[in-house]
Amino acid sequence: MSEQTENLLLLYLLQCRAKDFIKRFEAQSNRCFTGVYSLYRLAYSNYLLLSDDDWNPSYISVIEQCRKGCREIHEYLQTINSIPNSFESDLKHHFKCFAYYEDDEDFEWMLDGSLSQLISLGYREIDCLLYEAGMKLNYSEVEHLLELGANPDIHISGDYSPAEIEKVDINDTYCLRVDVNTRLSDAIDLDGIYTYWENGVRNETQSIGTNDIYSFFQGAAYRLMELLISEKTVNRIQT
Repeated sequence: MSEQTENLLLLYLLQCRAKDFIKRFEAQSNRCFTGVYSLYRLAYSNYLLLSDDDWNPSYISVIEQCRKGCREIHEYLQTINSIPNSFESDLKHHFKCFAYYEDDEDFEWMLDGSLSQLISLGYREIDCLLYEAGMKLNYSEVEHLLELGANPDIHISGDYSPAEIEKVDINDTYCLRVDVNTRLSDAIDLDGIYTYWENGVRNETQSIGTNDIYSFFQGAAYRLMELLISEKTVNRIQT
């Protein structure tokens, strides 16, 4: 069972309640760099999650209000401490801890076949490596492989050849772009991130589960991966 905390500062941040967050922060009179940096990192993760434009219309009212509150928290924290230029690389390093697959998990576990088996079936090695790098949140490797021509939209499975895979249920296959989006969607819907935003708009207090913080970071990590994939593939089409 997830441990619960009544930390109102964290709650207001996650719920995008800017006025409540700022008031609580000022009352604590604690502006140490490490603490502020951690809050900024979480606020930025929330910003990443809210930045998606592909929302169900029924969500838009909540999303727009939370975007505004999140932006205000984000900008406020920037006035407290200077954020280093290394923030982006630091964030990617931090996000690596929230990868769906551990570094030692192999292709048999991820794609139902060893790399040599997948290649023998007709899949390109570069596409298999891209799936591994993407799901393990190796951002620099994903960027490199995409620049080399790897395809994030290929469906892969060690149980089928590329010709056979076109005839099977996509739920029985693995596709980087799809699976990255699934991790993001699950964090928001199944893990309850949207509930935080919805309760925040209503000014409703709730306990924070430690697993919920994990979900915010993991969702944001895969949102960042989604953005990277989209940017690189759009650039490829344009050029």
